[in-house]
Amino acid sequence: WGQPETTEEMIKTIADSGIKTIRIPTSWSAHIIDDKYTIDPQWMDRVKTIVDWAIKYNMYVILNVHHDNVGAGTLTYGKGYCPNEADMDESQRFLYNVWSQIAATFNNSYDEHLIFETINEPRLPGDQHEWGWNANCETCKNSMYIINKYNQLCLDAIRETGGNNTKRIVMVPSYVASPNAAWDAYSTGIFKFPTDPSGTGKIALSVHMYSPYNFAMESPGSTIFTEAHKNDLAGMFSRLKNDFISKGYPVVVGEMGATNKNNLSERESWFQFFAEKAKEYNCSIVLWDNGNYEVSGSDYSEHFGYFNRNNYTWYFPSLITTMVNAIGESSDPTSKTIWTGTKDLKHWNGEDGITLDSSNFSTATDSTKIRFTISIGAECTAIDNGSPCTNNYSTIHPITAWPDENNDGNITFLEANTNHQLSVSPSASASTVTISPDSTSWTTIKSKGLIIYGHKVVITKIELL
Repeated sequence: WGQPETTEEMIKTIADSGIKTIRIPTSWSAHIIDDKYTIDPQWMDRVKTIVDWAIKYNMYVILNVHHDNVGAGTLTYGKGYCPNEADMDESQRFLYNVWSQIAATFNNSYDEHLIFETINEPRLPGDQHEWGWNANCETCKNSMYIINKYNQLCLDAIRETGGNNTKRIVMVPSYVASPNAAWDAYSTGIFKFPTDPSGTGKIALSVHMYSPYNFAMESPGSTIFTEAHKNDLAGMFSRLKNDFISKGYPVVVGEMGATNKNNLSERESWFQFFAEKAKEYNCSIVLWDNGNYEVSGSDYSEHFGYFNRNNYTWYFPSLITTMVNAIGESSDPTSKTIWTGTKDLKHWNGEDGITLDSSNFSTATDSTKIRFTISIGAECTAIDNGSPCTNNYSTIHPITAWPDENNDGNITFLEANTNHQLSVSPSASASTVTISPDSTSWTTIKSKGLIIYGHKVVITKIELL
């Protein structure tokens, strides 16, 4: 898309804006280096670097096969895939080998913060129905059947690598990732979700929603976000719930946005309504940003630029604030989630603890509280010297450094019940516990950060209140 090279500061700025998820559209076909579908190690390292930056700033990451869909009759070795019969064998070899390597690279070192998406907008480039599913089109139907096979193949390649990849969330699209195609073809049995060989059932539907098209994407279309548009959008979310979410398939809107038509206030209304509906139906949404934000005349095509990658600012800050606030996450660091994941604290020496650097607490005040979302963890295990673990209770121990003989790493908080620890009673599902560090402790935390360890408790979220 002709944008500057991604930097860590870009990722940090986006995360600091309150955005929790980033989708990394990745090309692979240009980086096959031999006759065994081997991905260039330098390219894989570069992708890994960007994923790691996003994880560092507590974001969820969607990694996919994005730009590798080619037109029928043009496919050659290692250059991607096409959902048609003539190119199916080469397409399957490409997808299986690429996903096997991606999955092997991003396995046990990555928890549920990393999500895989099999393919992006699978379609028939150049076909009359390339961008629009038609239920009466036999070519479209055949392509959907093949997309089913590709989704299954990619999932199998991921799950075969074992480890965390057996339980990782995998997103799958229907034809061109269209919600209309998904529910129409699903209702007639043409589109099917892959069978999960791991039995975890962590399969999500990927859809793209520049909707309603007349307002959000068409040029010139409408510049006003009308009540009819709202009703149309509300109906789409309702159907996604009825057809998929209610049946156990979560929906991720992997691309959304409203093209710039010099109509900022109307776009603000669209962002507000879209985000509210996504929250109502528990859908994650991802803003598509191609960097193109300036409008010339009345050509409004593909003006989906939001983030200025040259100076790390937003072209339309109000759109980002509107969306983030509507979802319910404030960009204020004193009232937001600072860590999510799954940490089973069971080693008393802290080897499975959580380390949070001081930047997470930069704007905390003496009245700020820390809330943990917890559940029951595994039994405490023996420590490194072989001594048995005799602790049969659940506890959380926040410190700023491993204590020396003066216990200078301990902090004081009102809820402490024994030796700066917090004995807790987590539920089998989830419960919360809150601590209130005193002013002296906050000064140290803001300087040194915080280490969380303990035993017999799983922590899944840490928030500042």
